[in-house]
Amino acid sequence: APSTTSTPSARPRSLADLAHLAADDDIDSRDSVDPELFPIFADEAQDLLPELQARMQTWLERPADRSAAAACMRSLHTFKGGARLAGAMRIGEMTHRLETAVERLMAGDAVQAADIEPLVWRVDAVETAFAQLRGVFQAAQADSAALPLPEAVLPSVPAEASAPESPQPEPASLAGTGPSID
Repeated sequence: APSTTSTPSARPRSLADLAHLAADDDIDSRDSVDPELFPIFADEAQDLLPELQARMQTWLERPADRSAAAACMRSLHTFKGGARLAGAMRIGEMTHRLETAVERLMAGDAVQAADIEPLVWRVDAVETAFAQLRGVFQAAQADSAALPLPEAVLPSVPAEASAPESPQPEPASLAGTGPSID
């Protein structure tokens, strides 16, 4: 009986293409997340990632449709720009590499669904990386709200400008010299 489970059917054009498709673990970029811009990017990503998934699925179903590929490129380009602007450099690089892979397929002749399938998996990897970074960012934000700022980021205040001194209690040795209350 034929199997009803789907097996990967991607046919890389060469071993170099296969290595390139899976090479996101060699990204040297370091994230430098901007705490003001990342939440904006995260909000946009909530819309862009499902849109990209849907567009990739449409292209997978209609591999010869160049407009489907172009729609994927628009979503990728927008997502990549937002990631880089927010300082999510690793995700930006992953998306850039995915964008380049889509461009290569578009430049070729007859694109098959098997050519697109590994790109769909890479969109999944980008989505996973985004979810992980968002989680780390949210945890860092929660931790920073509960912790005092390190002295290095606090403005220095000269001793003369500090809060006025409150009256100090008399030392215990002088306690017996004043009036007594019996």
